[in-house]
Amino acid sequence: MSSPARPQPPKTQPGKPKNSTDAFARRLSNWRRERAKLDLDLEQAPLESRFSPQLADLMAREEAIVGEGCVDTPARKAAAEDLYKRVDDLLKLETRRYFESATAHAHRRWSQLFQKQAREATKVREDLERKTRALLLKAGREDLPVKAENDFEAQERLMRRKTAEAWRESARFDLREAFALQLARVDVEWEAYEHRLRLDVDEKLAELGSRAPPSPNVDSPTQRWKSKEKQELLVHTAPVLSPGQTPKLLSPGNRHDSTKVLSPDRMNARQEVENAFHDAMARVAFQKETARRWIRRQAGRMTSQVDCSEPVRRFLATRLYAAEEAEDITRLRCEAYDDVSRECALNTAESREAVLSRETINAPARPAGKGDPILVLPQTRRATPPRASQPQRRRPGSSQKRTFAADRAPPVAGLGAAPVRFVKR
Repeated sequence: MSSPARPQPPKTQPGKPKNSTDAFARRLSNWRRERAKLDLDLEQAPLESRFSPQLADLMAREEAIVGEGCVDTPARKAAAEDLYKRVDDLLKLETRRYFESATAHAHRRWSQLFQKQAREATKVREDLERKTRALLLKAGREDLPVKAENDFEAQERLMRRKTAEAWRESARFDLREAFALQLARVDVEWEAYEHRLRLDVDEKLAELGSRAPPSPNVDSPTQRWKSKEKQELLVHTAPVLSPGQTPKLLSPGNRHDSTKVLSPDRMNARQEVENAFHDAMARVAFQKETARRWIRRQAGRMTSQVDCSEPVRRFLATRLYAAEEAEDITRLRCEAYDDVSRECALNTAESREAVLSRETINAPARPAGKGDPILVLPQTRRATPPRASQPQRRRPGSSQKRTFAADRAPPVAGLGAAPVRFVKR
């Protein structure tokens, strides 16, 4: 059995603004919320990006070549280089086209929002100026007092604008440094891989008696990035094709079979080991160049994104600076208007109190015994009870119903016998 739904508390409606400053602060908060919402929408829902069928076909052919591990003949190598170049050119073209389209879309959305907010801000300023003219006429002033602007806010606004204007150079510098470190890491990792491969070759040649075991420091990689901890500190900005485990060298008896043991009786054992080493080094160089090529493509893609996004960022910096400056001026005018309005209301209240005080002092005093007329009954000369504003005293302990003087008067022949007269107290 499902539990009954809890009653939701009623939504509290925002109260009316206290003054012009409060009303403008609410409008300003709404404008900033609209800007933040648009920025979030553009970030979370970007335009869809798809490669053209031609580029997808070229990339599939490139992936097939990379999957082979190595290009052995000069003709195939030249064909592969031509394919790589075509992929690079087409990928760069389509990437730039996509980012230009996304930038135009963002520029259009931002322009519409700023135009809408500019119209609302103009209406707010016109309403404020109309109320200001009426207030100045009432207060006998020529203009509102000038309020000083906050220097810290002005400097902060100017700094944000300059930072946004220099965003492109800063972003390009960050990308250059990050991808330079990425390429350096690729070199270090593959250098360490080649070093391990060289040690395996020396060990096998030593087993054949062809050479002595090498020292641990022979052909060692550079010590700058050898530490694993140092390598982990490098910034990753693109997928890296890192070397895996060191492959087993081919046996002299069968270059395509790595399970057989090297035979020391064969005279060409050393040559076959050397040939296997050269083949492995060729595969290493091919894979290393593939990793570097993908890093360069990623760097080009992100650089194109920075270059295409720069116009809309400069537009935002300019429009935001102008909008915030105008909003700050309007806020100061609202504060000055509220100050003059409070001052005018206070002066009006003081003037009213002074007028009432003078009227009270100059009013003639009423003579004693003079007051409102009361009803006097005939013959009894008794008056009706006093007005309700004058409290009556009751005798303690008396529970009888209160009676009026007219009720206790003796009966008469009628009101016509003695007319009723009104007298003053």
